[in-house]
Amino acid sequence: MIGRGSGEWRRVVLLLPTATTIIGRLIQLAVLILVASTATGAERGMLIAGIGLLGSFAILTDSGAANFILSTAGDSLSRGEYIRVVAFHAGLATIGSAVAMSFVLVSTGPHATVRAIVLLGAVALSQIFDGTGRSVRAPLLVARRDGLFSIPDIVNFLAKAPLVLGAVMTRDLSWLLGLPIASCIVTGGTFALVVRSIRGASFSRNGLFRRVLEFGATGSLSALYSQAPLVIGSLVLPLNQVAALALVYRIVQPLEMVPGTVSQQLTPRIRSRPNGPGFYWASFACAGLLVSVLLLIGAPLIEKAVGGALEPRLVFLIIVGSISIKWGNYALVAFVMGIGLVRARFVLTLFVGMFAVTMSALLAPIYGAPGLAAVTLVSEVALSAGFGLLFARMGTAGASA
Repeated sequence: MIGRGSGEWRRVVLLLPTATTIIGRLIQLAVLILVASTATGAERGMLIAGIGLLGSFAILTDSGAANFILSTAGDSLSRGEYIRVVAFHAGLATIGSAVAMSFVLVSTGPHATVRAIVLLGAVALSQIFDGTGRSVRAPLLVARRDGLFSIPDIVNFLAKAPLVLGAVMTRDLSWLLGLPIASCIVTGGTFALVVRSIRGASFSRNGLFRRVLEFGATGSLSALYSQAPLVIGSLVLPLNQVAALALVYRIVQPLEMVPGTVSQQLTPRIRSRPNGPGFYWASFACAGLLVSVLLLIGAPLIEKAVGGALEPRLVFLIIVGSISIKWGNYALVAFVMGIGLVRARFVLTLFVGMFAVTMSALLAPIYGAPGLAAVTLVSEVALSAGFGLLFARMGTAGASA
């Protein structure tokens, strides 16, 4: 009985990172819904488009620090290297947010307001701290301390929930200016605790940032095909279409933190697992399909929450339709990273990313937001097919049978 109980507890602990990630994303979703339902006119469009672009550039400029740490044995990462890697991530995240703000100002033009810029700045700072926090906590997953990894997400939620609730009750978005303060305190406190646990040998490792960027560049290219439609659309489409596309992306894409977190947990364990890539793809894809169905059923409630219809409706349907394939691809990425094929993933995502950029530039002026949504779906299919060919050539595809 004791053994069974301890086994069940270990399974609960393994689920904690995913569960607390969902909790954290609920705050982000609540902020988006609050902005969509509270702001009006051009300011509403600017804030929604801005939040969307901030999210896109956060993904595009991700350093790869978390994945680098996850793929590095705990006893081979020194404290100095850990500090440098975390600082490197924070610097790139800051650059990404600055570029995103520039795109927002270009796409909104004369519609920009000082209040909207200040609010977006607060969201950007909060995003920088939260994103850096995942790299800060990565050593805890390497050490299989999944429960401790989850605690900062819980604290972050408890700190931010009153701010969002205050904004909802007063209909005053100024409450959101407190978000970066909460994120800074949580991330800073977590760093202070985790850095003490880093006890790897202290030696000079050549090309540290280059190795980190191998993970980051690959991740950025993976993000390129999913984020290119919104980024390119912000330069081509009217503000109302950019806002419509950004709204759907920011409702759907935060849910990817679920397969993203599970895949991070899977990456360092993949070598000891007996199943092949097909098994993991099917498992993740089925979960994504369930989410798609729930979103379609809940569309009327979503529209009520954001204070308007999700138009063009075709954008919502296409992006929701891509969720299952997208989630399955997260599993394939974890498999590839776990067996050390980082550069193979780089080449594949490079081709898919270039395809997405080209098609976005061609389709945006002709088909508008629906055409850009279609690029996301086709790109996910292309990535799955590419991974399938890679595994077939390796002779591992049959291992999942």
